[in-house]
Amino acid sequence: MSLLARFVAWARARKRSGARPFGSHLQGDNYARQLQAAAEMAYEATIAENVDELIQWAVDMIRRRFGFHYVGLFLVGPGGDEAILRATSDDGCGCALQVRRSFPVSQLGILGYLTGVRQHRAEHARNPSNRIDSLLLPETRSAMIIPLKFGDRIIGALDVQRKESGEFDEQDEVALQAMADQLAVAIERKETEEQLTKMAKYDYLTGLPNRSQFHLLAEEAFARARRTEQMVALLFIDLDNFKMVNDSFGHAVGDQLLQMTAARMKGCLRKTDTICRLGGDEFIIIAEGIKSMQDAKVVAEKLIQMFAPAYEIQGHEIFTAPSIGVAIFPTDGQDTDQLLSFADSAMYSAKKDGACSYRFYEIGMNAHIAQRITITEKMKRAIQDQEFEVFYQPQIELSSGDLVAVEALIRWRHPDGELVPPGQFIPVAESTGLIIPIGEWVLRTACQQAKRWHLKWGKNIRVAVNISPRQLRDPKFSQTVMNILSQTGLEAECLELEFTENVLIEHDQANVLVLNQLKDRGVRIAMDDFGTGYSSLSYLKRFPIDTIKIDHSFVRDIPNMPRDASLACAIIAMGHMLRLRVIAEGVETAEQLTFFRSQNCDAVQGYFFSEPLPADLMTEFMGDFLSEKPQAKAALHARSGGSM
Repeated sequence: MSLLARFVAWARARKRSGARPFGSHLQGDNYARQLQAAAEMAYEATIAENVDELIQWAVDMIRRRFGFHYVGLFLVGPGGDEAILRATSDDGCGCALQVRRSFPVSQLGILGYLTGVRQHRAEHARNPSNRIDSLLLPETRSAMIIPLKFGDRIIGALDVQRKESGEFDEQDEVALQAMADQLAVAIERKETEEQLTKMAKYDYLTGLPNRSQFHLLAEEAFARARRTEQMVALLFIDLDNFKMVNDSFGHAVGDQLLQMTAARMKGCLRKTDTICRLGGDEFIIIAEGIKSMQDAKVVAEKLIQMFAPAYEIQGHEIFTAPSIGVAIFPTDGQDTDQLLSFADSAMYSAKKDGACSYRFYEIGMNAHIAQRITITEKMKRAIQDQEFEVFYQPQIELSSGDLVAVEALIRWRHPDGELVPPGQFIPVAESTGLIIPIGEWVLRTACQQAKRWHLKWGKNIRVAVNISPRQLRDPKFSQTVMNILSQTGLEAECLELEFTENVLIEHDQANVLVLNQLKDRGVRIAMDDFGTGYSSLSYLKRFPIDTIKIDHSFVRDIPNMPRDASLACAIIAMGHMLRLRVIAEGVETAEQLTFFRSQNCDAVQGYFFSEPLPADLMTEFMGDFLSEKPQAKAALHARSGGSM
């Protein structure tokens, strides 16, 4: 367990035990009281499990510290028009139950003292449109509404009330506003962390649990089945002809089809069944309480019937059908990954039977396993015959428009000249261990090429190389990296190693040690595909990370999807707050470029500038940026509407 994790665990245990909070020995003047409150606020913001726990603690603390008889906290709701009452604290009178539960955001401009409560109520009788009166309790003689501001944006308000008449003490006013400001920052940070955590566990499009969450849910279901001596069915669902829908009607229609499919499945299945989206057009259902094969058949047939009605999307009538593969725990196996593979094999067998089919797993269905063996043998020959190539994609600094780095990407060119998609061979290379020699070759080749560019252009262009989980677990990995740098003559600061979030989380203590060794030698560390894994702030603090790369799935719909734009803004702000460099992947349009430049994103990468290119073509591309030929920059400036 890391130092941060141990501190948080200790702090939460201290809180549960009723121990005095930090700074509770301070007594006397208001300044000491403010210091104590600030220390407690920072402490609670660190250990609170969620926003609700944080704000409830805050209103309780403020009421006790200032002797108010009531404190309420409003936060602006999703629509932006109403501030919703989220937490209350009273002196035991039960008066919190009498307070209005929402408040018009337009009236948050009427802030400050309400010392003349009687006059205010008389004014309300003459002007009922002023709804602030509904916040005042009968016993209240003076009150104050304090805005919660994050930057220039009001995110809510504190409503404090007391039974005594008269104006608030000036020092109390300053202290309350300081607390409100600090609380607003803490709420925004906690909400951002909760949002990123949700993104890591749930599919952004359908709201269903994602692949990583599926494994956890399946293990829990299997544990319950062992206790009750029942079975669990995994139903692997693939939508037939989904690619044709995307190609014919566009990705927006395809996305709506996936959303509507998820909604239909939720409506027709039992409450005990869990639906997850694995990615693309693939779903999996965890059906618990299965007592016989017949029970699983009922679920499969119900799903097929569900797909019968047409989907009405943007004026199109779309029909789709499922292919379903079923694997049973514990009959077919007890390992989650193995059962998922079996259900996948059964699904492919069902697909061969035609639309609207389902098949149960049978031994011998794993034809794709034979295919993996074939790919493995071909990869071994490819290593010997030097069929692998390294392509490079540029990263452009937004503040200057300069090409400052490239990402190295492996490609496999078959003897017939066709490129084999990385998705077909990288997972096989990872599972067989071939990724270690292949990955070492990619790293060496990329460093050699980067050194050639340094000598040619007289400019240190950084090269980023993806590292797999198997490579990071290799005990010789750190030494291998340093040997390659020494042999190629490339400076350590010109190499950036990219890891996905899930790679870092697995065996995190060992990974921290390896990455710290590399970081100490000057190698830069980047977290790739940020937002698709765990996305925890604690991991960003624990690992020696220099760069986070916003995953292309959050970029492709900007600026048309406000939610994606908001998430990207949050990631950029959080990264800069932690002094990290932020790169947006998958930038393909001038609108996306303009958006990320307006948000002060550090750099971008994507087809807007260039597709991945072999070394010779990338050398030509660099020449347009780095030599005495400025026309490429001028053309790029014009393409982006003058945003560069």
